[in-house]
Amino acid sequence: MDIGRPGTKSSTALVAVSVGADGTVDHTAIVKQGSNRDKTVFSKFTDLVEKEFDEDDLERPSEEEELKTAAKTRAAMEQLVTGKIAAAHPLHIEKSKGARDPKFVRYTQT
Repeated sequence: MDIGRPGTKSSTALVAVSVGADGTVDHTAIVKQGSNRDKTVFSKFTDLVEKEFDEDDLERPSEEEELKTAAKTRAAMEQLVTGKIAAAHPLHIEKSKGARDPKFVRYTQT
């Protein structure tokens, strides 16, 4: 364990730890390093406790709400697709009003 010996490399990893609204230290930054960076980490006891919901919260959406959500989703998807299609098409330069057709000249070497 070459701790403190000269010539050995020491690895220090500084992590900024944040403090919650109630003044307690939030340890999720320590846990979410390396391979856990993209994973969901439950570091508090309250994350593990079962939550209680009312019947109203668990109720299925009405048909009207369902249609509204479907319309919003359809509009967002159409916007994405039209953007992708527009990006795939080559750009065309509009001819100006006074422009003539291009004239092609055959070049012969002399």
